[in-house]
Amino acid sequence: IEHKWEPEEKYKFSIDSASVHSVYGLWNNKVEQPFSIKSLDQYGNILFSIHGLPDSVTSYVELLDGSDKPFRKVRVKNNEALIFDLDPGKIYARLFIDENNDGIWTTGSYEDKRQPERVYYFPKMVEIRAYTDHEEDWDINANPLNEQKPLDILKNKPEEKKRRNPNEERNRQQQ
Repeated sequence: IEHKWEPEEKYKFSIDSASVHSVYGLWNNKVEQPFSIKSLDQYGNILFSIHGLPDSVTSYVELLDGSDKPFRKVRVKNNEALIFDLDPGKIYARLFIDENNDGIWTTGSYEDKRQPERVYYFPKMVEIRAYTDHEEDWDINANPLNEQKPLDILKNKPEEKKRRNPNEERNRQQQ
């Protein structure tokens, strides 16, 4: 639902009974959900200044939560991505080059001989604080692609190498 929500206002979302039906032909019950909008000083903003983008490409920055799920997307304009009214908390970011201009990341296709659209990760977590403007410089080519994604949101984490303890080795040899 798109609407110009006013800060510090209360709203009620309601759906009348029998206004929507499922694929099985069942009608909905009446639904009412009150909610309110916080004041502007309870939100934070972030500006990414992006370096290394190819000329004249369409790209988007997506904000990710701690489980790598996108929750906000904004188009990059003049090598900047400005995102307003963020709840305080930890966020991550990724950028994708939208080669087919459809506004979403497109996977590759072996059949169509098409590579997936390129994705770059901001290499660190950003802590958004209320009533604060954050500015981050982002060089998308500063790190190799396989090292960009922060470990906190990496699904297949690399195994940690076990440090050898020389005392344990010595004890084992003496026994």
